[in-house]
Amino acid sequence: AGSWLMHATKATMMIADNNFSTVAVCTAIVIVLLNIFHPKRIHLLIKSHRARRELRKLCAHSVDSSTTQDDDDRPRVSGIFIHPIKSMRPVSITETKFDKHGLLSDRRLMLVRPLPTPLHGSFAKGQATHRFFTQRQAPSLATIELTPVLSQ
Repeated sequence: AGSWLMHATKATMMIADNNFSTVAVCTAIVIVLLNIFHPKRIHLLIKSHRARRELRKLCAHSVDSSTTQDDDDRPRVSGIFIHPIKSMRPVSITETKFDKHGLLSDRRLMLVRPLPTPLHGSFAKGQATHRFFTQRQAPSLATIELTPVLSQ
């Protein structure tokens, strides 16, 4: 337990010697302690920070390049596809709306199959009575064409 304190103290002294602000010193101490006691958490924080930094770079680049480059270089939506029934063939649509669950009519339904009745005669309360059916189990599901009905 004493070695982490020694590392934190050394880090604090190194930062203080370089005339860093109190905030920088406190931040360094927190990082050292997190790295010792929660290495997975610090790894996630660093990964998140790097991802945000990359996103800021991309946004800045797209703003700068939008005035100087052709529109052909910018990302565009080439099509919108929904699956009215999960695991069936996708349907191309030209426009859609969103609700709290995502795209309207996208994967709101699924095919299920009943499970065999348990040996003891009935399912327990809260126990699943059906399993969903996927293209992995039946690849021919991808050949069924659907027509979406977009609800308002």
